[in-house]
Amino acid sequence: MTNYRPTIISIFFLSTLLLQVAACSKPAEQPKFGSDDYDKKVKEIVNTLTQNEPAQFKAFLSPDLIERTEKEYGDGAIDKIIHERYVPFFSDLARLDTNSNSMPTTDGSGHKGVAIFKTFITDEGEQKPFGLYIIEKDGQLKVGNLLLNKTLQEAISMGGTDAKPEAPSDHN
Repeated sequence: MTNYRPTIISIFFLSTLLLQVAACSKPAEQPKFGSDDYDKKVKEIVNTLTQNEPAQFKAFLSPDLIERTEKEYGDGAIDKIIHERYVPFFSDLARLDTNSNSMPTTDGSGHKGVAIFKTFITDEGEQKPFGLYIIEKDGQLKVGNLLLNKTLQEAISMGGTDAKPEAPSDHN
């Protein structure tokens, strides 16, 4: 039986090989946006809805979300959803709760981001939960989805990132 002992030369060759492999591998991609960026974006987006600014809100939407919604529900569906569901839902916002739950998300086109679930307090003291899926697209943070009256647990049970916006009223 041969007793194998690594020699200095074999250790040198092995370490050189490992260094070459490490040098050829891609460095881990660092996220462009941090949690403060996402928090700021949530406030900006919600503000457009509380101020009844549907055109400004629509500018935050991912083109992929608009396309999927229009394909599913027809031309003009996204505008109807904004006016019929999103703006009224946020109309009585008194303050955003400081707590939130989040999870990593990826939209149907492969864009990564964060699904942030928050609650706001109404003028009457009622709590209203919502989930805002914010994705990174073309170097910007965009809305990949917005779920109303849903907690993180409810969204996960609905299919997580695959959950679609509710249909406009004339599509029921």
